[in-house]
Amino acid sequence: MPYPVFFSLLFYIGTLAATQTAYGGRFMALRWVALIIVTAVSAVYWVYRGAPLRVKPKSNGSVWVFVYLGATLISVAVAENLIFSGMKWATHTMLIVTCMVFLRGSFSLQTSNQVMFILKLLTTALLFLSILKPDTMTILDTSYFRGAMGDPNSMGHIAAICALIYLHGAITGRAKRWRTVQLIIALIGVVILLLSGARSSMVLLLVGVGLMNFYYGLTRSLFRSPLAKSVILILIALMLVVARPALFKLHSAAMNFITKDVYSSEGFSKKTVFSTRERLWSDAWEGFKRRPLLGWGFGAIADMPTDWSISPTSVDVIRDVTNDILFTLEGSGLVGFAAYLGLIISILRQSPTGQQISRLRKSRRIGMRAKQMLLSACYSILKKSYTLRQELIFQKGTENGIDSESIQLPLDHSHTIMYILSVSLIALFLFDCSAFSAGSIISAIFWMSAGTAGLLHSDAVRNGNRIIGNGVKQPAI
Repeated sequence: MPYPVFFSLLFYIGTLAATQTAYGGRFMALRWVALIIVTAVSAVYWVYRGAPLRVKPKSNGSVWVFVYLGATLISVAVAENLIFSGMKWATHTMLIVTCMVFLRGSFSLQTSNQVMFILKLLTTALLFLSILKPDTMTILDTSYFRGAMGDPNSMGHIAAICALIYLHGAITGRAKRWRTVQLIIALIGVVILLLSGARSSMVLLLVGVGLMNFYYGLTRSLFRSPLAKSVILILIALMLVVARPALFKLHSAAMNFITKDVYSSEGFSKKTVFSTRERLWSDAWEGFKRRPLLGWGFGAIADMPTDWSISPTSVDVIRDVTNDILFTLEGSGLVGFAAYLGLIISILRQSPTGQQISRLRKSRRIGMRAKQMLLSACYSILKKSYTLRQELIFQKGTENGIDSESIQLPLDHSHTIMYILSVSLIALFLFDCSAFSAGSIISAIFWMSAGTAGLLHSDAVRNGNRIIGNGVKQPAI
């Protein structure tokens, strides 16, 4: 990634991180300036690299980006508050085009490492800022931990994302000490998440861990062993007999976490689990039914004021966004929702291929970390075009008898964590936060992850038809 683009992206994400804290009020307007800068710089570099001449929309899913933006623009044209919806759409367009088109169409594959560096740097900074310098408690605060963030849910989102990316680093890292450090940070993130009481963040974490387990096969070998199965069953039996009182306390704590402490008085039911969401969802559904085709305008709600004046934030103008499906239906109607659904499906189709999954699971069984580090370093040094770089590395690997599968492994790791992040955040957006706010660090992380995963997925599909190893052409999976 060229330095101007890297630092402008870091500046934008940094301002977003600052606004998520209780100390970030002064950065509310600056984040929009940063968004304009990163969009302009990445667009210039995209054109300079000649990327528009090489764009193949059907191969990288960019076509759905423009279909989605066109469909939501229609809802802006018929919006009740044209200024609000127009500005909301414009900032969202800058973010999504920057991440899904400009960055994806012009960056090299090493960009994923730089994106991951930015994510680790800022989420770690926010995590430790919340531990070392939490904001002063007010009468509006609850017993849930929010640290330096504006509310416990924001704290939980950052902690869950931090835990996921560091857990992945602990699994795939090469140096033992660095893997240990990353595992410790991941555990700290999980503890902070539990203290925040953010249930939607727990959904994010569980989805991410489940996908990580699937792609890396972490428990496959464990449950294949009869001895391991026997040990697990014995441990469960001992826990049921010896630690039964502790299990009851754990069950009670889990229920209180899920129901936000309503469980003891009303029992476990849909009403108690979604008590903080039911009114918001029903209001959004009623708004959709009143204007089902084109909605009330992108980012708008049925009862928002029509005399909104321009300001750095839309707080107290619209209700909390807690479900992107209902958000899209109410704001952009069925037309916008259809395009949104197509865009989300195109992101979900960026999953690692069968060949990649095979390499990922194999990497857990053989000791090849030093070799991967050497190959990755050689890969980063080469500065020529993508095609020539790939041909040189595959030719070198074949001549020296190096397993060609190990050459792609570092990129497989990057693709996997970026895809896991994007899918986990889609799950989060069903219960809290939104992918449509360019002023939210969670939204920016989602689009950065989705764009990078798309770049790496395109590379994986192309490499599926390359001549590798013994010279036999391998079909894409």
